[in-house]
Amino acid sequence: KAQINVWNKLSKMYGSTIQYGPFKGMKIAKEKSWELEYGFITKILGTYEEKVVDKLIKFSKKNNTFIDIGSADGFYVVGMAFKNFFKYIYAFEIDSKSRRIIELNHSLNKCKQNIKIKSEANYLNLKRIIKLRRKCTILIDIEGAEFDLLSLKVLKSLKDCNIICELHKFYGEKKYYDLIENSKKIFKTELIKRSSYNPCKFKELDSFSDDERLLALSEGRKFNQEWLILTPK
Repeated sequence: KAQINVWNKLSKMYGSTIQYGPFKGMKIAKEKSWELEYGFITKILGTYEEKVVDKLIKFSKKNNTFIDIGSADGFYVVGMAFKNFFKYIYAFEIDSKSRRIIELNHSLNKCKQNIKIKSEANYLNLKRIIKLRRKCTILIDIEGAEFDLLSLKVLKSLKDCNIICELHKFYGEKKYYDLIENSKKIFKTELIKRSSYNPCKFKELDSFSDDERLLALSEGRKFNQEWLILTPK
């Protein structure tokens, strides 16, 4: 109920346009993501996965290619195209409806940069992109399938890339630790989490209670989510 109350207010004020953060001004299509879901308020307020966004922007200064594996509705690929952070952008998404929404969001924001939209990422199609672009920034969020995708063979092929991978430890602790150990053989590694969030900085939330403001900025995660950051040695 708290999130619904906050969302009702924000949607009247701003519609579907992001108000703060690096993607300020970007619109989100009133379709799949429009039903109130955890994280949507934080996208409008610019706090969604802030640490991840900051890392991606930092990496954009080192190379010009962005690969998003598990693109969902295209929040990241469209945001990067909208703000021209990367010259070449690839979106991998296995769900056909989500791929259509990426196209919709791309069109809605009148992005000048093209996004190459593909279905499933694998060793061969990643290798083709790496051969063409060499150094890339890669974001991975594929609900546990990261442990199968990021074999030692694939990691070696991506050795010159900057990688951010959302980890889903509950799909298997052994897989989780194996991935980290294999990554250390090739990359410098770092684990990051969402460490804090401050709803008090938003004037839009002043009329809500402490509990409502905190819940409004919840991303609805069951655990304190971890991301594995890999950078070339």
